[in-house]
Amino acid sequence: MRKVVLIMTMSIDGYVVGPAGMSTGGFPEPAELKRWKLDRISRAGTHIMGRVSYEEMGPY
Repeated sequence: MRKVVLIMTMSIDGYVVGPAGMSTGGFPEPAELKRWKLDRISRAGTHIMGRVSYEEMGPY
């Protein structure tokens, strides 16, 4: 059986989205954190995201 792993970004006060439900945009991340995230994502067998996330990230 495979593991289920959640990777989620939020502000320190717990917000996941900005006003009116819009994305807050990306925050600068250290190179080491980017490498860690990309390593985990590249090994995923399935990537599940919500409709809004898909619509925002799909073109990339």
